[in-house]
Amino acid sequence: MSFEPSDVQLPSAAVRKRLRWLFAGFAVLLLAVYIRLIALEVRDGPEYRAMALEPIVLKQTVPGMRGRILARDGTVLAYDQPLVDLAVNYRWLEEPANPRWLLHMVRARLSAAERRDSVRVAQEQQTFLAERRQLWERLASLCGITLEQGQSRTERIQRQVETMASGASFRRQSKNDARKLSGGADESTGSFPIGWLATIGRSIGEALSAWDDTSAPASLTIEEELTDHVIYQNLPLEVVAEIETHPQQYPGVTLIHSYRRAYPEGDLAAHLVGYLGLASAEEIAGHSGSQSDGYQADDWVGRAGVERQYEKTLRGQRGLTIVQLDARGHTIKSTVAQQPAAGRDVVLTIDPALQRTAQTLLDEALDRRLPSGDGQLDASAGGALLAIDIHSGAILAAAAAPRFDPSKFTDVDNQSINRWLGDPARPLFDRTVQMALPPGSVFKVISAAALLSAGVEPDAPFECQGYLHQPDALRCAVYRRFGIGHGPVTLADALARSCNVYFFHYAEQIGAAPLIDWARRLGMGYKSGVDLPGEVSGNVPATSESGDSNVASLSQPDPLMVCIGQGPITATPLQVVRMMAAIANGGYLVKPHVAQRLASPAGDQPATAGKRQTLARSSGDIVWPEPRPIAGLNSQILGVIRKGLRQTVADEQGTAHSVIDVGQVTIAGKTGTAETGGNQPENAWFMGFAPADQPQVAFVVVLEHAGNAAPTTGPVIQYLVKRMDELGYFGTQQVRMVGSLNRREMVK
Repeated sequence: MSFEPSDVQLPSAAVRKRLRWLFAGFAVLLLAVYIRLIALEVRDGPEYRAMALEPIVLKQTVPGMRGRILARDGTVLAYDQPLVDLAVNYRWLEEPANPRWLLHMVRARLSAAERRDSVRVAQEQQTFLAERRQLWERLASLCGITLEQGQSRTERIQRQVETMASGASFRRQSKNDARKLSGGADESTGSFPIGWLATIGRSIGEALSAWDDTSAPASLTIEEELTDHVIYQNLPLEVVAEIETHPQQYPGVTLIHSYRRAYPEGDLAAHLVGYLGLASAEEIAGHSGSQSDGYQADDWVGRAGVERQYEKTLRGQRGLTIVQLDARGHTIKSTVAQQPAAGRDVVLTIDPALQRTAQTLLDEALDRRLPSGDGQLDASAGGALLAIDIHSGAILAAAAAPRFDPSKFTDVDNQSINRWLGDPARPLFDRTVQMALPPGSVFKVISAAALLSAGVEPDAPFECQGYLHQPDALRCAVYRRFGIGHGPVTLADALARSCNVYFFHYAEQIGAAPLIDWARRLGMGYKSGVDLPGEVSGNVPATSESGDSNVASLSQPDPLMVCIGQGPITATPLQVVRMMAAIANGGYLVKPHVAQRLASPAGDQPATAGKRQTLARSSGDIVWPEPRPIAGLNSQILGVIRKGLRQTVADEQGTAHSVIDVGQVTIAGKTGTAETGGNQPENAWFMGFAPADQPQVAFVVVLEHAGNAAPTTGPVIQYLVKRMDELGYFGTQQVRMVGSLNRREMVK
């Protein structure tokens, strides 16, 4: 079958007319584009060619050395150790690989003919990705970690960068949306009529205006996607040599000189010194925008202790380097625009020798704890021991147990960190300022002040029969053990022998309000303001008589429980030792503190464990508030309380007499055995000061679930005071503490 020409159906006139309009529209559009290209070449060609030849400029920050933390004698507790880190360009660690970057890297390895072969390009991409995987395997092997550990680090960095990029894209898109809403027009009311002419006109308009469109691109690339990120820290010298001598085997890898936090004294004062952690995505995104300010992905931030409290002081200032790259990514020039600056040193008030003794005594005391009624020790129990200068409030020793090694955090030892986090004894918990417990009988010092202020005659004897009203309730410990009472006791005797019934009797008469009032006067129920993070306030209940607001709905505290430090009363070891210092120094509430001076950076000094370092070139003492006099705490009240505290140790019937030998340095103090409920032994307290007649240092020890306070805490205090005497704090030569520096001057 064949077709004749006459059989062909030609387009109708209407169809031919539409085709002509279509071809005319395309011709006009192409003509507009051609004219635009000619205009760009004539007018802007030289400028664009010059811009193409200009180098790519990157700004890279250089970390500043973090300030040191030193003890009062110059012992280095924390410093930045110089080291060499391995950094990798973000595109080399990104997973999956950025498509545009991957195509660019592959095309650079192919010839012009091979680039036009899509199959060849795809094969080369797979080869390149395989080589990238081999690079990570080589790096992991060199640095002595598993490939999974390396992937974990790169994933953390990628999450941080993606969070930052998402935030930047969101902000840019929000601005674009706002601009479109304010300046855009409704397409339905445009200047072109609906139909073919409108379509052609709109296309021409878009072609002519697209070159001048200033709207943001759909995807936004931030600087962190173009820079290097630290993957491995503290490279061994042989690894550095391997990378430097074979750079072609390690593309995308850069060696960076940086610092790692070192703690040469191990766990000495670990809770007080604190530890560091890597900056979070929120901290990185929240910086001011300057390249040398704020935190970056590889920065370490103080997370506890002095490291956190003095973060702004210790933190070094980043430097800035301007790097110029050519179109192929090769470095043309590198210029230091701003030198990095070291952070300031922080010199502490603690005495390393006394701190070591305190930690050892605390650990040994906890090891001697008695099991509970079911024969088990409480795995969550710990303890704390504090010693402070009664005149300045300088903390001389602050031991908490159990402890941790802060270097494990900068070593990123996840196994140790996870073990601490899961330990019921909470080794990361600073019991000196964060643990609030019922103070037990040490609270009787406050009760004594309240009774004396209320007019109780201190020398009037009170007959203790061992219980207040009924033999089965409100009893003294001696009655529970031996079935007898203390007999006639004065107020000083009641303190020394820890007679509950004496305080029950008078607390029942005066009520809870005076007890609560004096507790607040002596620093209970609110934070002391110590320069350590995480301090808790403890608990002192409100009473309607005390003037506290919103107490109508609260049940009034039982004065019989409050007067012996039980029930709703809780206090931290720091609050208790601060109260003891006020009794010893004549009635002044001191400001506890651990920092005594800030020092200018001393440069990259090597620090060796056990060696003292020269303090920085210039320093400034921190001026702490003067001790505040306690209203109503007069010499008469102080005299009675001090007499009772001295008798606690010196009198044969004192609760601590049999466990503390009165040697060359006399000790005054108060034991406290606080009930905990359940089937666990009591918490054991001892607070005091020494020398008893010329006080210099106040101290407190608390052992969780250690049982009777006297035999468990007494030996701790005896050996602590003996060690202070050996260190020259007091003795045959009088010791004077000087200002906030707390330097000891021997006075004949």
